[in-house]
Amino acid sequence: LFAFTLDKSRIAQQPGRKAGDRLFAGILHVGKDPAAPFWTNYIRLSVREIIGRNVDGLWCDNYSPFNNFGMPPLHNAFGDWSEARFRQFLRQRFPGAKLSEFHIDDPAHCDIRCLLKQQAAGFSAKDASDIHDPGWRDPRWLDVPIWNIYKVFKQAVGQEALRNFYRTVKDEAALAGRSDFLVAGNDMPIFGLGWARDEWLDMVSTEFSP
Repeated sequence: LFAFTLDKSRIAQQPGRKAGDRLFAGILHVGKDPAAPFWTNYIRLSVREIIGRNVDGLWCDNYSPFNNFGMPPLHNAFGDWSEARFRQFLRQRFPGAKLSEFHIDDPAHCDIRCLLKQQAAGFSAKDASDIHDPGWRDPRWLDVPIWNIYKVFKQAVGQEALRNFYRTVKDEAALAGRSDFLVAGNDMPIFGLGWARDEWLDMVSTEFSP
């Protein structure tokens, strides 16, 4: 059995419980950080098994950022690889003078979560550690520079992950003599915050109705 300690961010989904309660999970949901490079090797090995069973293609649920940046972004935008690569992104894209405007003295030690919590407190969040606090839904977030920069970064690494995914699947299919192997994706690219592109998706197969 998998046990975990209930934190403030999940109390709303656990009526009658309080922060610090010890709970047991019957289903373990592994969060995927698309910025992690090992997912390319994961799909390479997975698709070899799939092709070996004479399957003609893949239908990929939530092909764009729904599960790794959407519903809403605050719940899914972070992970060790994303946070580490964001620090690299800052060093490469912004001079020191610009970073000081974002209250970042050293990008190598930038803590994006801490910066966003400080901003939430500035928007009158009573508890910035609680993602359900109204301060996190303040419309002024649309104009916060560091949050917008992080969203740009997440889109870039998300697109990279999709390109790598698609190319890896197609490369493995070609090696197996399956040039017509299909990659279909759930989610319409137009609603995917610019992550998906036609060149790394063969066919849209979506749950959305017209």
